[in-house]
Amino acid sequence: MNTIKLIRYSCIFLIAVFFTQCNKLEEKVFSQTTESVFFGSQKDVTAALTGMYRTMQGLGGYGQAGTMVLNGTSDEGNGAGQWGDYPKLAFTASSAGEIRDWWNSSYSAIAGANLITDNEAKILALDNSAAGQAFAKAAIGEAKFWRAQIYFELVQMYGGVPLRTTQVKRADQVNIPRNTVDEVYAQIIQDFKDAEASLPATAPKGIVKKWAASAYLAKVYLTKKDYPNALAKATEVINSGAYSLATTFSDVFDVAKKNGPEDIFTVQYVQVDQQGNRYGSLSGWGITSADPSLYPKYAAADNRRAVTFEKPADPASNQGKWLFPGVSGDIQPNNFIVYRYADLVLIKAEAENEVNGPTTAAYAEIKKVRDRAGLPDLTAGLTKDQFRDAVLKERNLELALEMVRWFDLKRTDRLKTTLIAAGRPWNDKYYLFPIPQPEIDASNGVITQNNGY
Repeated sequence: MNTIKLIRYSCIFLIAVFFTQCNKLEEKVFSQTTESVFFGSQKDVTAALTGMYRTMQGLGGYGQAGTMVLNGTSDEGNGAGQWGDYPKLAFTASSAGEIRDWWNSSYSAIAGANLITDNEAKILALDNSAAGQAFAKAAIGEAKFWRAQIYFELVQMYGGVPLRTTQVKRADQVNIPRNTVDEVYAQIIQDFKDAEASLPATAPKGIVKKWAASAYLAKVYLTKKDYPNALAKATEVINSGAYSLATTFSDVFDVAKKNGPEDIFTVQYVQVDQQGNRYGSLSGWGITSADPSLYPKYAAADNRRAVTFEKPADPASNQGKWLFPGVSGDIQPNNFIVYRYADLVLIKAEAENEVNGPTTAAYAEIKKVRDRAGLPDLTAGLTKDQFRDAVLKERNLELALEMVRWFDLKRTDRLKTTLIAAGRPWNDKYYLFPIPQPEIDASNGVITQNNGY
């Protein structure tokens, strides 16, 4: 049996995660009897925490679907065969398998988080000691963190989505309509605040801590153009010393150094029985690749270029950040880094510029990233607009092919102009992805489709 290992709290759980989700995610109605025999120990809680990440590790999540959809529909990625529909913006509500898989995997992950939060009282009652209460609060905080992170991606990709914060226990709870964007964001912010209050300030490598929730609040506020709060949260996390830039850019993606000082939130993988992370192999198989326009954006002195591209001489070569030398297929032990400190540093630079203009403090943050890349200081005396452009460009080069660019272009109102300039056949409907048609059909029309699909 091919499996991958997910390590948490020094325990190893074997979880079979690589499967293709081809049908609508079925919502199960859980009985009280089922719950009554679970959460009888801290071991049960740990198993539930591990399980809630399961589907987003697989092909429907960060293991495959995410890069095809989010890299492919930005100006960074390309694709072949049926996966070429994403860079061509030729997908539909019925044809886009990876968009459907991402939706299904996301709601499965949310269901896993809800299983934990619904049983908060039972988990807290397991052990009344100080250590037991700390464990329980951290578990609840981690579940809320994960739920918020999933909804944060969903609301940006699909707009208002059905908001589930409890388990489905009755048939009449299966089909619920979409909530508004504002309602979803309110839940995201509340969940991250709750996680921030419940998670420990320090944790073993690879385990979420309170500063990750704070860092996500900075990103949420930035996305909502609430720049004062984005600046405040980013500054708080940076000043905490909880994270730092890796010594070199290549260190960030070195398997021997994973879970390093720069990682804020990662999806964990290790290599077991010919199984592991597929993400780094997709381009090697000719399925995805970098867009030819990406390579020329890097200066010759920029040391990130050689890491970002597996074959620097080939401008459209498959990306190199998650490749494990000598290994191909589904057996790479690389973690997928969802959020890292360089991203947060650039968030602070951007928010500082939006609040106070291109100050010395704003220049200081972008300098940290450029110094590591081997680049000279940013040109002095930039205007606010010019500095904004410089930060977006730096994010493009620093975070290339990390499933960040599409979100950046959308939140900065540049998605349309950038994709048109890249020669993509734009339509305003592409500000959002389609709700998978099987979801709409199964809901008997309770869930409505985004305009244009």
